[in-house]
Amino acid sequence: MKLPSDKEIYRTEIAEFWFTDDGILNCNALPVDRTIKNIIESYALVEKLGGGKRLCLITGLSNTGVQNKKERDFAIEQLPKYYKAMAVISDSEFGKSIANIFLIIYNLPIPVKLFTKEEEAREWVAKFL
Repeated sequence: MKLPSDKEIYRTEIAEFWFTDDGILNCNALPVDRTIKNIIESYALVEKLGGGKRLCLITGLSNTGVQNKKERDFAIEQLPKYYKAMAVISDSEFGKSIANIFLIIYNLPIPVKLFTKEEEAREWVAKFL
């Protein structure tokens, strides 16, 4: 997803975040390996941005970094603390593979759906606002 020039961008080691006018949090994953420490850092930012409320998220995984099972399990376990629903967008095969792991292997604790078009992702996740 393209970073907007008219919104405040919040950054962690593994992602860039911003809100759109509809109140949906958007996130571009960065090509950095995931660790428990940098996942916690990102979730802490999301908690601060949401004021303690769960948010709807659209995340771009086209350039995501690698995470092993320990980090993946931790990240999934934390999802319902911070998010109501998550739309995943990817135009890369690697990003689609990562998303499909989440969708196929894991019993995800929140609604998650994979998209290739941002408009469709936004329409779907907005139902959970």
